[in-house]
Amino acid sequence: MATTTIPAWNRYRELLEALPYGKVLPTAVYVHRDIEPCRTGPMGQILAALTERHAIGEEFNVVKFRRDAPRISFLCYPQFFEAPHPSLEKSITVDLASGKSFRSGYGDNLNPPILHRKELLLAPGDPRARVYEALSAAEEQAGLYENTSIIGFRVNWERLLAARGLALDGHSLVRTSDNGVAHVFPPPIVAVQRHRTALTRYQLSKPVKTLLEFNQIPTGSSFFDYGCGLGADVRGLRELGFEASGWDPVHAPDAVRVEADVVNLGYVLNVIEDPAERLETLVSAWRLARRLLVVAALIGDSEADAPHAIALNDGILTRRNTFQKYFSQRELQSYIEDGLETSAVPVALGVFYVFSDSGEHQLFLQSRSRRSIEWDALVLGLSKPQAPPKAPRPARPPRPDRFAVHQGLLEEFWSVLLRLGRIPLPSEFPRHFELGEAFGSPRRALRHLLSNGRADIFRRAERARKADLLVYLAIANLRKTIPFSRLPEMVRCDIATFFHNYKQGLAEGRDLLHAAADSNNIAMACEEAGIGWQDEHSLYVHTALVDSLPTVLRTLIACAEFLYGNLREADILKIHKHSGKVTFLSYAEFDSALLPKLTTRTKVNLRTQRVEVFNHSGDGQLLYFKERYIDPADPQCPRLREISESLMKLGVSNACFLGPSANELCRMLSAEGRDDLIQALGLNSREEREHGRDRT
Repeated sequence: MATTTIPAWNRYRELLEALPYGKVLPTAVYVHRDIEPCRTGPMGQILAALTERHAIGEEFNVVKFRRDAPRISFLCYPQFFEAPHPSLEKSITVDLASGKSFRSGYGDNLNPPILHRKELLLAPGDPRARVYEALSAAEEQAGLYENTSIIGFRVNWERLLAARGLALDGHSLVRTSDNGVAHVFPPPIVAVQRHRTALTRYQLSKPVKTLLEFNQIPTGSSFFDYGCGLGADVRGLRELGFEASGWDPVHAPDAVRVEADVVNLGYVLNVIEDPAERLETLVSAWRLARRLLVVAALIGDSEADAPHAIALNDGILTRRNTFQKYFSQRELQSYIEDGLETSAVPVALGVFYVFSDSGEHQLFLQSRSRRSIEWDALVLGLSKPQAPPKAPRPARPPRPDRFAVHQGLLEEFWSVLLRLGRIPLPSEFPRHFELGEAFGSPRRALRHLLSNGRADIFRRAERARKADLLVYLAIANLRKTIPFSRLPEMVRCDIATFFHNYKQGLAEGRDLLHAAADSNNIAMACEEAGIGWQDEHSLYVHTALVDSLPTVLRTLIACAEFLYGNLREADILKIHKHSGKVTFLSYAEFDSALLPKLTTRTKVNLRTQRVEVFNHSGDGQLLYFKERYIDPADPQCPRLREISESLMKLGVSNACFLGPSANELCRMLSAEGRDDLIQALGLNSREEREHGRDRT
C-alpha cells in the first residue's frame, strides 16, 4: 500500500464535513465501517492507512470521528446487527497529531456504552435500516429519549425501560407487566455503609487545593461541593472568604443543589457501588457547573491496595462495609469523557478538570505552560545621569525628572514586563492609564528602562516567555485547534508578539513536538541540561527546577503531564533518554528529610499513552545524594554533602540512583557503631529491621 499522509486538522475537518451521512453528535460523528465513504476516497485511504499502521482488525466495525479533537476511534460492537442496542466491547483510539494509539477494553465493564439509532450509521436505503428506524421511532414516542445524557449506557437504559414498564423483544418495543426498577446486579450480602466513607478532615482536600493553586476560584465566583461529606471543604473556603455551599445525601440531605461557577465532585464516584447511579451522579454534577467541574477519584489497584477485600460489582467491599472502586488514571479520564462527551484535563493523579467553555480550557492550558519568572528587577538608577560641568549660565528653574518622580510606577511596570516578556495590555496592568499620563505611552517607558541597563534582562524574559508559549503551542497540536478569535485576549497578544501569526506559532509548536518524540534529541538535551543528575539511561531532576530545562525536555514533560496531572505533585522527575517515558517520583517529607523515603512511582509511557502507578510506601527505598537533584543554593546542601561523604565512606556508591534500603542502611550503620548517624537521619534501627522490607 502506498504511504498515506494523515491530514492536518483543517483538512480533516473538511473531510469530516463531507461525510454524506452518519450519527452526528456535538463532539463526534459515528458511522459503520462498511459504508462506502469509509472504504473509498480520501477518508477511506486515511482509515486504511491507520488500520494497517495500528493493526486494527475487521471486528472494529464502527468508526467514531471526534469533531473537537484530531482523534479517530475504532469501536468493536460484536452484536451490531443482532442486538437492538449493542454494547461496546473494546476500542482503539488514534491521535492524529501524535500518531499514537491506545486501546481500551469494556468486556469487564458492568455498565458499558451502548448504541442507539443504529440506522444513522448505515447508508440510506440499507434494508436493515428500516427495522432500526421503526425501533427508534417507537422509543422516541415512548419518551425514552428525553434524557439522552445517560441512556447511552446499558444499565441506565435497562432501568429506564423497566421503570416505564417496557422491554425489548428483538428490535421491537413491547409492554411488560413488570413495572418497576430492573435489578441488574444481585444485592450485596451486607448493606453498603456509604455514610462511613465521609472523612473528618482538618485541611482542604486535594482537588480543592488544586483549585487554589491554579487560581480557578477567582474573587466573586461561587463554589458548590457535590457530595460534601462532613463539609470540610465548604467550611475551609468560607473561612478564606469564598462563596461556598454543598450538598450530601447523608450528611447534608436538606441542602439545595444549586448551580455554581465551580462544582467539585471529589472522591464521590469511587464510593458508589451502583454503576448506573455513578454515571447519573457525574452527569448531575456536570449540569450544575457553569464554568468548571472538578472530578476526583481513587487511583490504584484493588488487588494490591486491598488484597483481602471482597469483590462487589466493579469494585470491592471493605472491612468497614464501604464500597471502593479503584480507577487507573487513563480509565478515569475515559470514564469522564465517555459520560460527558467532552475533554477532561488531568491536573493531579486522580484529579481532572472539565471546562464548559473551550476558551477557558485553552486559557488554563496556556497558564500551565508559563514558568514563574523570578528575575532580579535590578534597580539600576532611573534618574538621568548628570551632565559634566559646563560654564556657568543664567540659572533656570530645574525641570522635574519625570522618571525619578515616577520611579515606583516604573518599577511596578518593570515587574509586569518581566513576567509577560512583552508590553502588557491595559487589562494586565491596572496603572496603564497612569503610565500613559506620565510618559506618553508604555512603549516610551520601556525604551527608557532598556536604555538604562536593563536590555539584557528583558531579552532573557522575552526568550523565556516565548519558550513557555512554544511549549503551550506544542501541546495545543495534541488537541482540537481553537480558532484564533476564540482564544483569550492575552493569549492572542502573546502569539502576535512572539510569532506574528497563529499559523506560524502552531507550526513551530508542531516542530517542537516532533523533536520531543525523537529519542536522540531527548538524549542530547539531557546531556546539555546542566542541572540534576544523570546516568547513561536517565536524567533525574527536582520538579522545582523543570522550568530551567531545555525547551524540548519541557515539552516532553508537558506531554507526560497531559496524562499524569500536575507535576508539582511529585518531587523528582526521571526522564528516560531512549524509551519515551517520564517517571514521577513522590517522597515522604521530601523538603525536610535528609534521606526521603519513596512513597509513589508513576510511570508515563508516551509511546503507548499508558500510566502505571506503583506504591512503594512499605519498601523503605531512600533517596541518596539529595543535594545533586535540588537547587545548589538550597541552604540544606552543605549538611547534605556532609551526610553523603559519611555514607560513601561506609560503602554507599554515588554512581547509581538506587542505594541500600532503609533497613539495610540501619544494619550497615549499626555494624559500624554509627548510632549518631542513625539518629541524624531519622532512622530507627530496630523499627526498620522489624518492619522494613528489603528492595527486591
